[in-house]
Amino acid sequence: RPTPTAGLIVVSVDSAPTSSLTSIEPSIQQTVDRITHRPIRAHVSGLAAIGDQLEASSLAAVHRAELIAIPIIAVVLLFVFGSLGAALIPAALGAGTLLGGIGVIALLGRLFPITEAAISFASMMGLALGVDHSLLVVSRFRDELGDAPDRESIRRAATAASVRAGRTVAFAGAAV
Repeated sequence: RPTPTAGLIVVSVDSAPTSSLTSIEPSIQQTVDRITHRPIRAHVSGLAAIGDQLEASSLAAVHRAELIAIPIIAVVLLFVFGSLGAALIPAALGAGTLLGGIGVIALLGRLFPITEAAISFASMMGLALGVDHSLLVVSRFRDELGDAPDRESIRRAATAASVRAGRTVAFAGAAV
């Protein structure tokens, strides 16, 4: 209910389809920002503005999740692999997967409009899958290695791990 210190201005855009509201909303916001000055505060509402705010909130949540997940992944890798050098291998594979995914998104972005959230989700998936697949190969290698690691058994375990787990990783990576 309006009071002496509050007011409401309703603007209706009836001729625009819902899909074009997203392109109209920024110009409405710019007009409101240009014509209002302190102590007046103005807010734009509607489907497009609410959609923009929901997307911004989702992106902020994904960025916070990335900031939490990356250190946890680093600690898990150090714990599982037991050394920094060994932990860097799956991290490098995850980074390579991430860069490849961002490259594909960049190419698709030239053909279709793609939201910022796609890059964030691709980064999380790329890191998770790169690390997961590396852990699968290392786990298979350790299973094949056995109790007495000599030069020949290490070579045989590496070959068996790359054949057995490598097929799984290649298929899963291609599917994703």
